[in-house]
Amino acid sequence: QLTLTATRAAQMISGSDTHQAVQYGCVRTKLNNAVKNFKENANVPLWKAVAAASINPAKAIGVDDRKGSIEKGKDADIIITDSDFNIMKTIIGGEIKYEA
Repeated sequence: QLTLTATRAAQMISGSDTHQAVQYGCVRTKLNNAVKNFKENANVPLWKAVAAASINPAKAIGVDDRKGSIEKGKDADIIITDSDFNIMKTIIGGEIKYEA
């Protein structure tokens, strides 16, 4: 499972237009739960919470040419969740690695 460490990295991934860092929950939490907590507790739209866990950190570490969004030519690393943010499917490199 992917994890997110909520410390200085939380400020980095929250984006410049978001004034609240991901500071809800544990010091270490599953990424899907971090997105859910950020959305609910910081009262941000879903797209901002997802960006805080995908394209923003990819840009911050310089891998947004292949990670962080779904586009032709990028790595196909994707999680699919249900409406409660439970992981239903994990795709890595275009291959299904987990399916509920």
